[in-house]
Amino acid sequence: MQNFINTYIAQKDSFESCFANQLQSSSPSNNKATWKVQGIEHLGNDECQVSYTCAGVGDQSSALTCLKATPNADEFKTILGKCSHSSDAKAGAGKNAGVSGGSDADHKAGTGDNKRIIIGGLIPAITSHTCSSSDSDTINGCFNISHADLASLKEQQASFESCFTKQLQASSPSNNNATWKVQGIEHLANDDCQVSYTCTGAGDQTSAVTCLKATPNADEFKTILGKCSHSSDAKVGTGDNKRIIIGGLKPAVTSHTCSSSDSDTINGCFNISNVDLTLLTAQKDSFESCFTKQLQASSPSNNKATWKVQGIEHLANDECQVSYTCTGAGDQPTALTCLKATPDADEFKTILGKCSHSKGGDDVALDGDGYLFIVDSSNNRIIGSGPNGFRCIIACGSTRGSASNQLNNPSTFSFDSYGNIYVTDQGNSRVQKFMLIPSITYPLSFNQPNFCPSTTWYTDAITFANSSIAGSGIFGVFISINNTVYVANKVNNAIYVFLEGSVIPNRSITYGLSTPLNVYATLYGDVYIDNGLNNGRVDKWAVNANTSVNVMTIPTACEGFFIDTSNTLYCSITLNHQVVKKWLNDNRTTSTLVAGTSSGGSSATQLLYPCGLYVDAQYNVYVTDCGNNRVQMFTSGQLTGITKAGNGATGTITLNCPHAITFDANSYMFLVDTNNNRVIGSGPYGFRCLFGCTTIAGSSPSQLNAPRDFGFDSYGNLFVSEQYNNRVQKFIIASNSCSLSYSQPTFCYNALWYSNASTFASSSTIGILPYGIFINGINTVYVPNRVSNTILSWPQGSTTSTSNIYSNSSNPYSLFMSITGEIYIDNGYSYGRVDKYNFDTSNRVTVMNVNGSCYGLFIDISNNLYCSIKNRHQVAKLLLNNGTTIPTIAAGNGSAGSLSNMLNSPQGIYVDSNLNLYIADSANNRIQLVQAGQLDGVTIVGNGSSANITLNYPTGIVLDANGYLFIVDSYNHRIVASCSTGFRCIAGCSGGGSSSSQLSFPQSMAFDSYANIYVTDRNNSRVQQFTLQISNCSKFVCI
Repeated sequence: MQNFINTYIAQKDSFESCFANQLQSSSPSNNKATWKVQGIEHLGNDECQVSYTCAGVGDQSSALTCLKATPNADEFKTILGKCSHSSDAKAGAGKNAGVSGGSDADHKAGTGDNKRIIIGGLIPAITSHTCSSSDSDTINGCFNISHADLASLKEQQASFESCFTKQLQASSPSNNNATWKVQGIEHLANDDCQVSYTCTGAGDQTSAVTCLKATPNADEFKTILGKCSHSSDAKVGTGDNKRIIIGGLKPAVTSHTCSSSDSDTINGCFNISNVDLTLLTAQKDSFESCFTKQLQASSPSNNKATWKVQGIEHLANDECQVSYTCTGAGDQPTALTCLKATPDADEFKTILGKCSHSKGGDDVALDGDGYLFIVDSSNNRIIGSGPNGFRCIIACGSTRGSASNQLNNPSTFSFDSYGNIYVTDQGNSRVQKFMLIPSITYPLSFNQPNFCPSTTWYTDAITFANSSIAGSGIFGVFISINNTVYVANKVNNAIYVFLEGSVIPNRSITYGLSTPLNVYATLYGDVYIDNGLNNGRVDKWAVNANTSVNVMTIPTACEGFFIDTSNTLYCSITLNHQVVKKWLNDNRTTSTLVAGTSSGGSSATQLLYPCGLYVDAQYNVYVTDCGNNRVQMFTSGQLTGITKAGNGATGTITLNCPHAITFDANSYMFLVDTNNNRVIGSGPYGFRCLFGCTTIAGSSPSQLNAPRDFGFDSYGNLFVSEQYNNRVQKFIIASNSCSLSYSQPTFCYNALWYSNASTFASSSTIGILPYGIFINGINTVYVPNRVSNTILSWPQGSTTSTSNIYSNSSNPYSLFMSITGEIYIDNGYSYGRVDKYNFDTSNRVTVMNVNGSCYGLFIDISNNLYCSIKNRHQVAKLLLNNGTTIPTIAAGNGSAGSLSNMLNSPQGIYVDSNLNLYIADSANNRIQLVQAGQLDGVTIVGNGSSANITLNYPTGIVLDANGYLFIVDSYNHRIVASCSTGFRCIAGCSGGGSSSSQLSFPQSMAFDSYANIYVTDRNNSRVQQFTLQISNCSKFVCI
């Protein structure tokens, strides 16, 4: 290491000249400034520190700015480049290509001061990145990359474009058509390379700019960038990380605290990373001797001081902690200073160096993917790296022996062409062959249904398990991929197992359990049970086994479980504010830290009562951080979390102790929000409440009381455990359409609605004379208020509206929402246009120019937008995103009339899946059908048809899933519907009026996902809701 420091010392004059030149150029007042090195020292974290003094500065503000900026100067970087650990390494030469550093003696893994060896060169890295909007559709930017090969960068151009485009399109529904293109790749004078680019089609530029800045941190980008190294053919370092550790990292003191407890005693402790507990304990006497000598030499008053170890223990974050007591120190201030300084003493470092995890690592090899395998001799094992970090792969008991699964001081090893490992087992005087187990990906064992953006569930649940099965204060429930339900009863110390279709338990697991809070089952039927609260372990019950096996030792209960695709078990130790994991393919029971510290907190590295867990395909860990009211995501191998929802994630949702988490097949997040007594889910429209949406605790079928856990069956039904209702509830899926942004129910012949409606919204909210209404697939109701020029919205279950104000809106008659959440609003009355607003934003885009109000708006499955222009007696049509706002004519010749190519005051419109257009041709008292590609219509209902019903100014038309028509027959003050034998009245059948069973000149109608009908009752200035009463497909005669 001294050679390494010497490289900095050798460049001392160059550093001083560089900084002095920069300072003197920074301001006329600094033209005599000087910059001098005061010291260069090596730090314990393998960094070096340069301290300096600057004199002769007249303009200190400019000087400070200059000092901070100088490390980015080309001259400084050139000097710094001469100080590398491996500045003389020749990549690609001979067998040990790319191995850098000192003499042959220093090349031995695990020896010398430096245990980090660089193979294959430095990793490419982004050094700067700028981007900005050049117009409403375009973002230009560029980024510089260090340590990159220009030819390799150009070869990866298509990969970069694909990566950025995917990230952009996922950043916002308004960016789903965005593209990212490289404009140029060039070599810069400072040996960096620069990539310039253009992004087009981003409707939400704020999200796009944020995404562009974040994409270089994405795993996919790093993988591509890793292929662009100057020496990308080196087997090590072809991926994300070109620094590998051979022989282990050297142990280091990471924290040290000590203080006086009385006039004679000092207590303290220090934590050590990269250390073996057994070896550390073996050095106890050496540590005591070292500290005692240092103390006695620190002051004459301390010449009888002693230092004794009180304990050595392994911490959850894989560090070890040494606690100690010092007595007999007469000069305590000097003693405290000495204690803090002793870990820097050479004697201490020598002792600590004997305690490395893999001090005796004698051999190392790499597989074809660049993963590292090491002989860990002193631990009598072979370890290997992978996507989840290092793990033991052979002789994992770490106890020397001669059995077939043991080693004794192994020294070297090698792979054959089949992947089998041969080990020279030195202590047993033999060579052992360990056969490769075929690579296995362990599929997830729970259901992840393919939910559509508009999926809904019935809000009244049925009770699956009452208190006799669930027990008091239930937490855990698990539904396997074959729909087996597991219920953890912590009162009865039992797990009850229900096979699909069973209403009574088919199996119970009880032996040796104490207060199990959670349960998890694998695809093969093995059951993992929390047994930590009183027994300190996680138990595995193999399928059909009569006894359990301890697979993980834990300090207290696991409130959350997860097993990822590499067969790694994760446990959230809630009371310890940590998440740990353990690979299930070895026989160890110790765990490693995934997230959190030993104390609760709200920083990015801390958790506060973590509960639910989910691990995605990239091994990113999602944690419901209950006490911080947020969801944290920890990328693979990182201890710093990123807030994905709740407190700290702007624009998501407010949470109150989220307790469980899962994702569907489309990667949408679902959460149990415990203290809000609800279940929520995300989608292209953002987060929405699914169940318990009043947030009021209760025991009715539509209420929850402290829900704790949940899971889907393969049909999309949801099971929820409730702590304070002592039950498991089952919510049945109601609809799951992926092609429509609205609900299109299926009805039986005898479907009936209650004749007395409830008033959903009155004139005080929606204003007078309402026309349009739209209900999206998740049952959010939208109604234009033409008086206040706003759009009112009600989320499912809410009786309180939100008033959405859109700029320059005038007298909106209608609106429509796309499957991706964009809202299209009629603005033809004063401004002659249809406006589009991206979901949850006020960013307006004019998508269609029209010469009058659109009394009806509709978007078909081919992304065509239709507008019925009543006063022009036409229906206009425009293919969205085709570069123009000028529509074509879909029906009507512009003159009022009753011929097949004419319309008279058309209002409501509907387009079916075959692109046939249905028009409520109001003043002609008929419904016109215009087939795809035609301009002439056919009368299918009303004046001029053979249908058995007379219409009087129809204003609305909707089709159900079977193609039956529902018509707002405005001047007859009713809603009529077709069936196989004709038409019948279904609402407002007693004539016009203002009672709950009557309507007065209704205008539009829409279904929610439960088949309830909402009607804008124009002359009563209200919206009425008619609730579905019967739909059981018995025979019914239409009138």
